Amino acid sequence: MSASSQSAEADNDEAESEDNDEFTYYPQVTQHPTTVIEGDIADIVTGADIDNGVEQTGSSFGVVFENPEVVGDATVWKNRNIPEGFKTTSEFNDTIRLAQADDDTNYVRGQEVTDEAIEDAQARLDEADVDYEGEEYDALKVSGTDYKVADPTDQEASVQEVSGQTLGIDVGGGVYEAEQVEEFDSDRIMVWYGGMSGQFVGRGLDFNGMPFARYTDDGYLVKGLFQVAIGWRGDADVEEYDNVPTTDRSELATDLGRKPRVARPPVLRDDIDGRAFIGIGRYNGGQMHEVHIGRAEESYDDILAAMRDNDDPDYDGLDMKYDQSPEERLAAEFEDASDIYALYHGEGWQDEPDNKQSVLGDEGADTDGGSFDVDDVDDDAIDHPTSEETTFAKTVAEKLAGTGATPDEAFESKGGLEGLVEANSDNFDQEYDIEAIRAEVYANTDHLAEDDA
Repeated sequence: MSASSQSAEADNDEAESEDNDEFTYYPQVTQHPTTVIEGDIADIVTGADIDNGVEQTGSSFGVVFENPEVVGDATVWKNRNIPEGFKTTSEFNDTIRLAQADDDTNYVRGQEVTDEAIEDAQARLDEADVDYEGEEYDALKVSGTDYKVADPTDQEASVQEVSGQTLGIDVGGGVYEAEQVEEFDSDRIMVWYGGMSGQFVGRGLDFNGMPFARYTDDGYLVKGLFQVAIGWRGDADVEEYDNVPTTDRSELATDLGRKPRVARPPVLRDDIDGRAFIGIGRYNGGQMHEVHIGRAEESYDDILAAMRDNDDPDYDGLDMKYDQSPEERLAAEFEDASDIYALYHGEGWQDEPDNKQSVLGDEGADTDGGSFDVDDVDDDAIDHPTSEETTFAKTVAEKLAGTGATPDEAFESKGGLEGLVEANSDNFDQEYDIEAIRAEVYANTDHLAEDDA
């Protein structure tokens, strides 16, 4: 799995975890090109502001790796400003907040503010010789993520030294004051991915990341991770809505500023089967980043070489997936699963239908066809070609008109018709049938014989 992306520098330290009612801080990590991190993926969280009144939520996601390993010749840099006795900058900063808490402060990052918690925080800062009473929080807090993973040979990376003393590393964003270390000092880390990288990582690791969240004609909520503006899905939206402003996704993304928004918390898929890796490269050697997600490899030499040469690496990827019964998984994951979605219904987005069902589906409601697990669904239950496949095939036929070419010849640079369909897979709410699409293309193209399809 890979996708092009504009990276976002992830200074997000908003997503630590609670485990058995005890608050746990994971070291926060930023991963830069061209590097690979491998580990057991234990969780995924979002840094998005999930609120139905927010049109743009952001798309940063934190991936929790157990027993992480940085492969190849990438380097690991640890923030040198983490005070002794504290594992992360977040832990230190929250301890200050607790120590300075007043009667109006009820929680600090999900931790209840009690007299005991305040006393413990003050004792820890006294031991560290931190003047929490005489200094304001902004003067005491420590900035930056806890670690950076960087390729010292990357075009933007440079180790910063003064008089033979290493200050840290600069990866196109100023000097990160850090010391190089051999490995992480924790068996669990949280790596943050933002921008398009975040979108891709979020959807790739979510249990139901393929479909976009929206209501169907019968009021069923398709339970994807992201919601998109009307027109983002191209021809699929033209078929479904009467008020599509444009099917130009680049226009929707830039001119109108309507990027995909996070509609609910992510739920980690359960089919990763062991260790996995996430690699970050540069798209076409430029400023945009490209993310790759796959199952663990014995060697990453070829993958890293391909990323550095701007080629497509060959690996066992994780395809985005549907879920056959999303209600069951959501009910198992959330205490109140009926209230986790926050769809936005402003101008240019789908209106909330009068016949909407609950997130878990109305009792006795027919939710068949809302979403599918591409691994488990019985293909015989789907009547191909679907309306989406027919619409897509007619669009391809229009492009072929007068060329005398077959679809594979016309789209050779994209991997033929199959590559073109795969690149536009978001247009299909169900697992597509490439041969059914091919037959429709031939049936609607004058210079092609249906029998040759």
